[in-house]
Amino acid sequence: MSDQALLARSVLVPAGGRDIHSTDGVLVYRLGVYRRFYIPIAGRTFEEYLAGFSSKSRSTLQRKLRKFENAEGAAVDWSTYRAAVDVGTFLAAALPLSRRTYQHRLLNSGLPDSSEFGAHLEGLASSGLFRGWILRLKGEPIAYICAMGTGKTLLYDYVGFDAFHGALSPGTVLQYLVLEQLHQEGEIDHFDFTEGEGPHKEFFGTEFLLCADVLVSSNGWGMHVLFQAHRRWGISMRAFAGMAQGLGLKKWLKKLLRGQ
Repeated sequence: MSDQALLARSVLVPAGGRDIHSTDGVLVYRLGVYRRFYIPIAGRTFEEYLAGFSSKSRSTLQRKLRKFENAEGAAVDWSTYRAAVDVGTFLAAALPLSRRTYQHRLLNSGLPDSSEFGAHLEGLASSGLFRGWILRLKGEPIAYICAMGTGKTLLYDYVGFDAFHGALSPGTVLQYLVLEQLHQEGEIDHFDFTEGEGPHKEFFGTEFLLCADVLVSSNGWGMHVLFQAHRRWGISMRAFAGMAQGLGLKKWLKKLLRGQ
């Protein structure tokens, strides 16, 4: 490992501490500490979950649901997929939608379009570890969530919505319906929003773990210099992002990238 580094994702870390330090003869570099949000579901009703929101936030959620219902002209049209025989139907609806989302176009994090991925979901579904959800407007899919399980935890793996209908908050509407369903079923213990942060995760998540992506390498001078340079670059980028947000550029840029 003289000139290589190993990456470990979403490692639990203590608050504080140094981003770069040596331990047990290796060099450890925390690429960035973040909150990994999740929702404890076991033993709690959906009403109890909602009670943790402010009255303003609860009102906002209800308003978005009503707005979507008004646009649909009827009850919200959405579907749940969980059996192995459902996987093909889910992907047939979700894949074309995923290709239209900014997650696919800009972040390369859309649904994988391969027979191997479909077979993987079918295997998970056979063990009760797959859930897919599609939200429709006038019969057209406009938001999806693909969740894969581990034990009694569902992971927020692949998500996306059609930015053309962003004013109707389809991602928020679908997330609300999914969490209501999961609380009512009582089959899982946790809904895990996985690594990284974001307003959506912070809004819906009620608990979090402090995590970081970590690089581990040999404790050599060259790697130490490389890690320090990367850390300083990251500090500069965060400062630039803060300045852009203060000037109102960050929100404008996000809308531009999403095609809104």
